[in-house]
Amino acid sequence: MTNPSEHSQERRNIAVIGAGIVGVSCALYLQQAGFNVTLFDRDEPGSGATYGNACTFALYGSIPVNRPDLIWRFPSLMFGQERPLSIAWRYMPKMIPWLMQFLKHCRREHVDRTINGLGSLLRDAEDASMILFRASGGNDLISRDGTIYIYPTSESFDTDAINRQRRLTKVPRSRNSLQPIFKTSNPTWHQFFRMLCCIRTALRYLTRNR
Repeated sequence: MTNPSEHSQERRNIAVIGAGIVGVSCALYLQQAGFNVTLFDRDEPGSGATYGNACTFALYGSIPVNRPDLIWRFPSLMFGQERPLSIAWRYMPKMIPWLMQFLKHCRREHVDRTINGLGSLLRDAEDASMILFRASGGNDLISRDGTIYIYPTSESFDTDAINRQRRLTKVPRSRNSLQPIFKTSNPTWHQFFRMLCCIRTALRYLTRNR
């Protein structure tokens, strides 16, 4: 990032559109670099996409949805008894071009390229975020609990072997643990609302230092 003092004595003004976690983060980093920042949003801060954010540092989340094994599972996803996809068939002709591109990118070379790209984006995500958490007094919001992948059957465990290797994650295999297979969860919503409060604290910090 270029410091405005390197170009002229006049500080440059920057407008950031969107007061979610991405917009606020960009605004804070720009402000730290010496820019005047104005944050614009038609709604309350943190009320858009950030409102439904899982609030995780998903450094493991570099495996794309469209991957080679999905091609063989696609019929069951579309027509199976417990299918997760619901498609309006009258819309199918318009969807075919997109669907063909989606399936094309299930090929291994495309998947590996996506993994490398996402990995480079995520590599510094936690360190960069911690700078902002410390600045806004939100360190106590961070919980390092790790991640567990639950497989409903031994077959699904075996099918996901390649992805586990890519994530470089060691997953214990046990037939008796984590029974029964969980289909619902009870998230701790207070953590989520505290995250929103953290965003608002960052916005107040921006306002005071304009």
